[in-house]
Amino acid sequence: MLAVPERLLGEGLLARAKRVHELRLALDSLGTGFTALHLLGTGNPLSILVYTLCGADSFDGLEWCQTVADPTTARLHHFQQRDLVDGLADMTSVADMPYSLGTLVHNLMFYQSLMASISAANTDGSWLALLRQYLPQQFLKKLQALIPELGSSLE
Repeated sequence: MLAVPERLLGEGLLARAKRVHELRLALDSLGTGFTALHLLGTGNPLSILVYTLCGADSFDGLEWCQTVADPTTARLHHFQQRDLVDGLADMTSVADMPYSLGTLVHNLMFYQSLMASISAANTDGSWLALLRQYLPQQFLKKLQALIPELGSSLE
């Protein structure tokens, strides 16, 4: 496994995505078998989505315990803004929990669902639908122009 801090990959999501793709190509060309690429400090759901498409394998970050995830957009809000996402997902399992615990459980359930969707996209090739669900079309066009090898996933 190679672990790289996200902050060292460049400035902006597109530059970092390109660097992740370059690292994946380099690791795959070593001829030593599979080497996992772990990104340190990456916990934003949209970043995880893009970096997985570009070749990253695992992530860690503190976003899950510092923010609240919006299940419809995969965007993050301040931890104290869970009220903004109440009702957007099945929150019945956290309804009777203290606020902080309920928020953390909500986030863990969200990340579990997101990772299952990413895993399914890797298995069945449904990347485009998943990307379109969360990312603007303009961004996807820029990503495809920057990394043409991703073309089949973005068309």
